[in-house]
Formats: sequence, C-alpha cells, structure tokens
Amino acid sequence: MMTRMRVPNLLQRLAREKRGAAAVEFALLLPSLLALSFGMFEVYFRFVAEDQFNRYVNQTGDLIARSEQMFTADIKTHLDVAARIMVEVETHNLVELHVASIGFKKDKTPVVLWKRSSTVDVLDVDPSEAAGIGLALETVMRIEAHYTYTSPFQYLMQQNPILKKKVVYYKPRVTRAIAIDGNVAETNTNWED
Repeated sequence: MMTRMRVPNLLQRLAREKRGAAAVEFALLLPSLLALSFGMFEVYFRFVAEDQFNRYVNQTGDLIARSEQMFTADIKTHLDVAARIMVEVETHNLVELHVASIGFKKDKTPVVLWKRSSTVDVLDVDPSEAAGIGLALETVMRIEAHYTYTSPFQYLMQQNPILKKKVVYYKPRVTRAIAIDGNVAETNTNWED
C-alpha cells in the first residue's frame, strides 16, 4: 500500500517541476522575444515612413511641375500636404520643403533662377547637380525635402532621430519656366542671353 501512495506523489512533483522549468524558460526567452517584436515593428514603421515620404516628395514635385506660376505662400501649402499624404507618421515640424527653379543657358550650363524654402534658412543649391537634365533655354524644378524620422519606440530603444533627404527634378508641363511671385528669374536674370 505504501508504494501506491508514493507513485502518484512522485508524478505530481515531476509535473510541478516541468511547469516550473517552463516558467523559467519563458522568463529567459521573454526579453529576446520582446526585443525581436519591437525590432520587427521598428522595421515596419521605418518602411512606412520612408514609403510615405518618397510618395510625398514625388507627388509634390508633380503638382509643382503642373503650375504656371507660384507664390512664396504656395511653399507652405505644399508643405501642409505632407500631413495628408504621410498619414501614418508624425509630420508636425518634422518635414522641410525646398524648391528651386534651374534654367539652362544656351550652352546648357545650369543656373539657379529662384529658390524658396519652408524654413527660415533658404537652402543653397548647387546647379551643377542638374547638368545634363535639360536642354538649352529649358528649366527644371528641383524639389528637395527633409524628414526627421523619430521612432515610436525612441524612449524604449534610445534611438536618435534619423534625417531622411530626397531630391527630385521635374520639367514644367504647362510653361517653359515657372515664375515665382511674378518673376521667372530673381537671380541670373540674363540666363536666356
């Protein structure tokens, strides 16, 4: 009769030890699983932010290229569109927009005709970057945008914000040169000579 009592007690102890071992294994694996999960979410959020930022820059460039003329206030309007295109990420004070018109002289040398920025500091533009894009006496619009990506897990993972930058060029579709505030050229006014 004694052996019958010992076997169930022994089985109960073994069952308890297995649950305890499983709890210890789970406690050891939990930090790794959480890190893997947060890492996967971070990759997803970065991909979404990059995709939406690229779409914003390209759509903004396309809209600007369809204009006959622009005004300085239009830069802020195009900047405000970022919040409507980049809906899944934070954009408030994180996006900058810089627009420049580049003309090509008769010898196809590119020169900056005008430039505007959504920030106080107007970005310096190197017109030689546009060499070979346009023909003589044509213009192209240079759209540059900056986006400061901040991870939703920034405080948990202690990451620094990442600056994303994209530059696109578009040829005006409606007119040969898009004017800003009524002027086709604010600098290099004799670019067509």
